[in-house]
Amino acid sequence: MTDVGSVKQVVTGEMEVLLSNHSGVFVGSHPMAGGEKSGVAHSSKDLFEKAICAVTPCKSTPREAVGRINALWESVGARTLEMDPKTHDHLVSRASHLPHVLSSLLASYVLDPNTDSIQKSLCASGFRDMTRIAEGDVTMWRDILIQNNQQMIETLDEYLGELKGFRDLLEANDHESIASILKQASDRRKNWAS
Repeated sequence: MTDVGSVKQVVTGEMEVLLSNHSGVFVGSHPMAGGEKSGVAHSSKDLFEKAICAVTPCKSTPREAVGRINALWESVGARTLEMDPKTHDHLVSRASHLPHVLSSLLASYVLDPNTDSIQKSLCASGFRDMTRIAEGDVTMWRDILIQNNQQMIETLDEYLGELKGFRDLLEANDHESIASILKQASDRRKNWAS
């Protein structure tokens, strides 16, 4: 048995208790694929092609069961990556959940109806790219963030530190450090994308 959820520690723990008196085995999995739109009209036959799928067995999970889940995802074109549920929740809070929160807050902040009406006219491709995922299913994202709330609080605290550090550089008018951060980010993004 497996799932496709974005949070693993809670689900894995609950499934292990639920199945402890039965013969079933649960192996968590999370395909890192999808978009902000849901439903059959937005489906894609190659959604999982070359996508990473995190497979999150516990220490007690039989290797045979893990192998079957890996084979399932590989059969639809995904590449599997095994990790424990806690590591998954920590890393996904940074790479998936944080971007959704930032996108949502940015859209809400910039498009606030109390802001000058000209504001919307100045929102171009950069704003569109940054806020696309804010259109995701609200109920699903609320549940993801609540289920992973401890990891999200830690991630948000770390990110707030990054923002504060950048704000301090702007206040100090530190041209060199600002350029260095922007260059590092650009290089890391290019390396990741290639």
